[in-house]
Amino acid sequence: MVRHPRDFTDYSFGIYWDSWAHIQQVNSHGVDIAKLGERWKTSPMGGEAAYNWGRYKEQPGESPTDTVKDPIHREFFIDTVRWLHCNHVGWVSGYDHDDNEARAGAEKISEWHLWYATQAQVRSTITGLSR
Repeated sequence: MVRHPRDFTDYSFGIYWDSWAHIQQVNSHGVDIAKLGERWKTSPMGGEAAYNWGRYKEQPGESPTDTVKDPIHREFFIDTVRWLHCNHVGWVSGYDHDDNEARAGAEKISEWHLWYATQAQVRSTITGLSR
């Protein structure tokens, strides 16, 4: 996987966006991931939400709990997951699991991941490697 979607565009590498749904990177990283077209069908697309730089309080929220609990943050996050066909995302999973509203919000985000798992054409072998 590569960090910046504009790198290695001639190869089918997956993407690891280390500031998923961050308001300051949606129009750069997000748009560049979208330009990869249907690569999500065969390569992982994901990363982690970031809660430690820039205007993160705007999006994805102040904390993982805020992202999954607050409807505005949650819907923004879900929209990026759908738009970019995200199949894994970290840090946001650190929400307060004892908070019922947060847990319910996290389940809504997970619904997309379950759909993705049924649509992707994940390769069962890696080609081109010597054994």
